[in-house]
Amino acid sequence: MRSISALGTLGAIALFGTACSNPCQAICMDMASYAEDCGFTVSDGELDECMEAFKSAKLPDGQKDVCREFGSQLEEEWKCQDVGDYFGD
Repeated sequence: MRSISALGTLGAIALFGTACSNPCQAICMDMASYAEDCGFTVSDGELDECMEAFKSAKLPDGQKDVCREFGSQLEEEWKCQDVGDYFGD
């Protein structure tokens, strides 16, 4: 049931325009999805905090390039417990 809720949240974000505007925010979405796959619950607030922390205006120079280059390696670099720790479970 929690996964269905998370999918609804992720879908709503994409539908209403709060979708990823940069590759670092895309990692937030990927981490939340991965956390759900690992059995953790990601609240709307936790996802919002991640998205807010990685807004373009808050990123240091070159950070988007790093996210773009390494973002696809999330599941290779992070274990389930790592994403659970990030999202506070």
